[in-house]
Amino acid sequence: MKILNDFGVAEFKNKMELEDDLIGRIVKQTHHTYSVATTDCIYDQVKQKLSKSDKKKGALTSTYVVGDFVSLEKTEEHMWIKECFKRKNVLSKAKSQAKKTRKMQEKEQLVASNVDHVFLTLSTDQRFTLSKLERYLVTFTEYNIKQTVLITKSDFSEQADYLVSQIAAVYPELDILRVSALKESGIDEIKEKLKPGTTTILIGASGAGKSTIINKLVGAHREKTNDVRVDGKGKHTTTYSTIIPIPDTGSYIIDTPGIKSIATTKKTKEDNLFPDIIELAKDCKFRDCQHLSEPKCAVKKAVELGELDEQRLARYRKVNGI
Repeated sequence: MKILNDFGVAEFKNKMELEDDLIGRIVKQTHHTYSVATTDCIYDQVKQKLSKSDKKKGALTSTYVVGDFVSLEKTEEHMWIKECFKRKNVLSKAKSQAKKTRKMQEKEQLVASNVDHVFLTLSTDQRFTLSKLERYLVTFTEYNIKQTVLITKSDFSEQADYLVSQIAAVYPELDILRVSALKESGIDEIKEKLKPGTTTILIGASGAGKSTIINKLVGAHREKTNDVRVDGKGKHTTTYSTIIPIPDTGSYIIDTPGIKSIATTKKTKEDNLFPDIIELAKDCKFRDCQHLSEPKCAVKKAVELGELDEQRLARYRKVNGI
């Protein structure tokens, strides 16, 4: 398939001083195959080469992910991914706890790689808790990637006001943007954040309006999004992660399937999410104070004095497994 956009492949090849024509970027991932864009075309049904040991183990997960820059190998039967170049970063989340075996539960699921900006989408017509937001932040803050919270369906103005006030009170430095695809408000502000040559990923629950936002950014209905009922409960609108070029900005955006729940198998630095608690903890009597029943705990004292919200401390304990 001939393409008008190479998804950053030419720039990557120049940077790495590569001349091979079969260098590309994974732009779509299904269960067992990939679509890979080169400077000339997009190859569909590209397969992953498995080693003999992988085959014996019955490899359950993909080694590669949307966003990867890869080298390809062509045979008579198929196009194969031969090698993945070093990633700038890779986003991952814990596999669903509904998996059958503990071994599978412990494995991580790759989400995307080589990302410059994360948009966390929170919809006004879906249930919101600060702990839910913090689960997103725990997962992605460790990658040192810029984050913006998109309050979608902001035509529900009262709920949008509530969400903004709740988040800003706890995370005053976090970038928050209201968006209404229905009224087309906030779309131009999103475009301003999409810098040329960068890759942004949209993360959020199903029905949060991710695909509709992307349709507005692209300027035409790239795909027909599923209807959303009056009660706001939508169906999954994206089946597989896909990179979409945004013509007006010269950037790329990754649309992901809706995430019902999110967790991480990696331990995130607490000072990324709870800098106030970490600062207070410096005055605790014990260096390993867990802020439970230890004497002379500065964190508990701050709660007693009304200087620290007790629910915030509870979320800190939950995130850290205390």
